Amino acid sequence: MCKELEVLENGEHGYIEHCSDCDAFTIAFGTALVALLRDDLDVLQFWLEEELQAHKNRVCPQAKAFRFRPNFDSSYMFVLTYQEMEQMHTMITSGLLICEANMLIR
Repeated sequence: MCKELEVLENGEHGYIEHCSDCDAFTIAFGTALVALLRDDLDVLQFWLEEELQAHKNRVCPQAKAFRFRPNFDSSYMFVLTYQEMEQMHTMITSGLLICEANMLIR
């Protein structure tokens, strides 16, 4: 049975939690809540980095121009503005750094 989830990052737009027993992450962002395994979270972070670099200063910042599935088996999608993508990327990156630091300490 999993332990209580550890909050890694808690900000204005959402939070990211981690279960050290099953190495699963819960991400709440805006009105969405998803549970992802580490591999899926790594893919999500990579996708965000790629999209942020590819579209920097090329889209209307308020347009919901980016949509993606949080994992390959998902039937739902995030639909984000460029700014929301930046916020999500920052939250995930910070959360993963804290997670890695916690694993080194233990």
